Amino acid sequence: MPKILICLLLLLTSLFGVAEVLPSSIDFISNDSLKLEPSEIKYWQSKGVQVNEYSLDAPAALERKIGAGFESVPHSVSKEDKDVITHKIKARLKKYEANGELQQVFHGLILAKKYKLTSYPAAVFNNGESVVYGVLDLDRVIQIWQEDLRGDK
Repeated sequence: MPKILICLLLLLTSLFGVAEVLPSSIDFISNDSLKLEPSEIKYWQSKGVQVNEYSLDAPAALERKIGAGFESVPHSVSKEDKDVITHKIKARLKKYEANGELQQVFHGLILAKKYKLTSYPAAVFNNGESVVYGVLDLDRVIQIWQEDLRGDK
């Protein structure tokens, strides 16, 4: 009788498959030249995986946006001109802060420091549970994570 149950269980498993183990979240940290495919992100999010993508180039890009138009300002300007420039820059910063972009811009850098990442791209699983380095394909990153979870080599 036990052989029949085992055979039946194996048959059912092969017919219906085994539930795939998925991470709850992936923080993908890279730069602007190494980005994930939007369709991959949407696919995995539709399966319940929270995928966040962060660029380490974002702070410098924001700095360029905020400073746009002030590149050619001479070093010796009047106090009034400095005050006007300072006011304009603060207003631009407030705009980015108000829509949440300022925090988002630095989040990747904060995570990179928090997780002590050593190279990029880096896919951080489940708030630092594990990291996969050097892979840009989200499907492959998840496959590597699953293999590691099962102990496959």
